[in-house]
Amino acid sequence: MAVAVAKDLARQTRRPIPLDAALSLLPLVAAEQPQDYDRWACRWLARWLSESGAATIDTAAELAGALVDLPSEPQAMDSLMGWARGRHPR
Repeated sequence: MAVAVAKDLARQTRRPIPLDAALSLLPLVAAEQPQDYDRWACRWLARWLSESGAATIDTAAELAGALVDLPSEPQAMDSLMGWARGRHPR
């Protein structure tokens, strides 16, 4: 249901939902639609890379690793949310 609401919001505003909102949906996708998780995670990472002023290859690798871990390690969300909100944890 949350994914449907996000899609409706994006259609209504004709803009993608904010990165942190999109990120918050990833654990739901991993749990409820695991076959779609890689596509969603890659799309989120591509958006972050294009929208962030802090994109580096090291950061991309760190975020990709956290996205890989997220379905089995929920604490990876803390680091990902920091990056999504512009705080750069290390």
